[in-house]
Amino acid sequence: GFDEAAAGVPPAAPGPRIDPYGDRSSAATSAPVAPPPQEPCAPSGAPTAPSNAIGQYAVHRNRTYLIAVAALVLVILMAMMAVAMRSPRQDQGGQGAAPSTSAAPSTPGQSTSVVGAIPVESGSFTGTWQISSSRWDSNGLVIDMTITSTKGRLAFTTFAIDNASTGQTNGTGEMASGTVEDGRTTQGEVRFGKDRNDTTIVLADASGHQITALVVPA
Repeated sequence: GFDEAAAGVPPAAPGPRIDPYGDRSSAATSAPVAPPPQEPCAPSGAPTAPSNAIGQYAVHRNRTYLIAVAALVLVILMAMMAVAMRSPRQDQGGQGAAPSTSAAPSTPGQSTSVVGAIPVESGSFTGTWQISSSRWDSNGLVIDMTITSTKGRLAFTTFAIDNASTGQTNGTGEMASGTVEDGRTTQGEVRFGKDRNDTTIVLADASGHQITALVVPA
């Protein structure tokens, strides 16, 4: 103690102090701890899309595809409906078509049957009219026709209408005009001096009013 200081002996160094919080000097001299890894940063200037941008684009693309498919299905259905509606009309047209009453075109000198007897009614007269045959020659058209009275008498006349030019030609011959008595039949030829075209033969009364008509082919 005091005696040692007086004698020039240096005092003993104090012992090391114990830190209640541990040896902090060892921590200071230990190896440095690596910092936690950080996520890479996006390049400067590059736009960053929100996380739900890709999902929105996918939904939009799927919606466009569905709309295109729906439009295609609609077009196919409309085409099928149009075909289905058109087919019955064609069938009805085929069923409703009346058979032609005209014969095939004849050559000069040949006789062709035109049509069977058709009913005729005019005033008190009831009967039938028939063009039994027709032929074309260098002078025009010649027909053989028959009028039969079922009841009453009929004073008649005939003329022809050209279906191409609509020109009218009066008939000549034994059956160009005349009278059919009650219950009787009259038959004979009528000639029409006209060009060879499809021709409508008109049976008229004595005043020239049309009763009925038949078509003779060219």
